[in-house]
Amino acid sequence: MRELRRQPVGWVEEVIEARHYAKAKTLYDRAEDKTAVTKGDALMQLVEENEYAHAKARLVRRRAAQKETRG
Repeated sequence: MRELRRQPVGWVEEVIEARHYAKAKTLYDRAEDKTAVTKGDALMQLVEENEYAHAKARLVRRRAAQKETRG
């Protein structure tokens, strides 16, 4: 309780949420069946969405780099 009063409002909650996300990301990365892991779990679905968004961003950068080398 002392830490909750000492830290800025919402900071402790952000740390807790980040830890939960990190655990969920680890479970997602280790899972053989990603659909089974994400089914019905909002945090795991967020992890999956972030994975797809990250992969899309990498693909866009790679395509842009290829266009530059061709052009």
